[in-house]
Amino acid sequence: MNMKQTLMAAALTLTLLLPAPALCADQLLWLTDVRPARKTPATEQDHAAGTASAADEVDLPQSESKRLWLRRGDDPLRASYVAADAVAGEMHLLDRRGDRLPLVPGVKTAPFHVTVILEELGFYNAYLVERTVRFDTLRVDIAKFEVLKGTCCKKGIEQEQTRAFHDAELPLELVREHHPDEGLMTRITSGDEVVFTVLRHGRPVAGVPVTLTTQQGWRSIRESGADGRVAYTMLRDYFPSWHEFNRRHRDTFLVSASLEEETGGVYNDTAHRSVRYTTTLSGHYYPSSHDYRSYAWGLGLTLLVAAFGGTAIYLYRRRRVQPFKEVRFDEQA
Repeated sequence: MNMKQTLMAAALTLTLLLPAPALCADQLLWLTDVRPARKTPATEQDHAAGTASAADEVDLPQSESKRLWLRRGDDPLRASYVAADAVAGEMHLLDRRGDRLPLVPGVKTAPFHVTVILEELGFYNAYLVERTVRFDTLRVDIAKFEVLKGTCCKKGIEQEQTRAFHDAELPLELVREHHPDEGLMTRITSGDEVVFTVLRHGRPVAGVPVTLTTQQGWRSIRESGADGRVAYTMLRDYFPSWHEFNRRHRDTFLVSASLEEETGGVYNDTAHRSVRYTTTLSGHYYPSSHDYRSYAWGLGLTLLVAAFGGTAIYLYRRRRVQPFKEVRFDEQA
């Protein structure tokens, strides 16, 4: 047996011996409001990969509650949904006033999910914190999702309702900065600049690698600045044909940040030599209004050219038509 075969056999043996959680220890945990695809013959393969069709992205009424699911993986399109019995973390909620409330997950017989009750207009933060020891490293995974009970009416909205909250007790957190004119109707579109702040126990931290991944696989890694901020421009990655363009098309983006410390200790009677903090935050983005306006202008220009061309051809052919002339011959002359 040569060296290559030996390495392949060792890798296969390690894969078989390691438990399932250890195999996915480096995969990201993140919360989403996109429900799993239904198990039908046409979508069963997509469900195994974690994808969902547009018809499956229907939530509970936003005026009352929002249901969240937990996914594992760094690809928003193919990340798998986590089973309820595979989650060992705890959940809590920061309501729009910043008060900390417990969150109780749903039944254990379905993919992990939790229902957030939205009593007042404003932003809510849902968190899942999971701690596990893997290979002498204490992994602290913090999955966050920003839930909005919104309205398109700007009258009577207080500034306090539109601000972004953070949990100062968390060792690492990502906070999306809200635009001044965002109000309670968040709609991130392609071409928008999106800014995130990396916080450690509520304070900005510099030099932390932050990764943004779009649903179509575009990925950008940047480090947080001295003020903890990192900015991205949402890339356009939706290019349908004219007749298939949907301005309400919604894609998911995923932002993650990690920080490691050489701090030893004991967690659940298991010793560790270092601590690795990983935090995630997902959201949605839509096609820019300029995109479908460009499509409309293109369609209008095409119709105009077709009408002008048809008129020109008609006039040209009419001018070449010779009028009827009667010619008589006098045979007696």
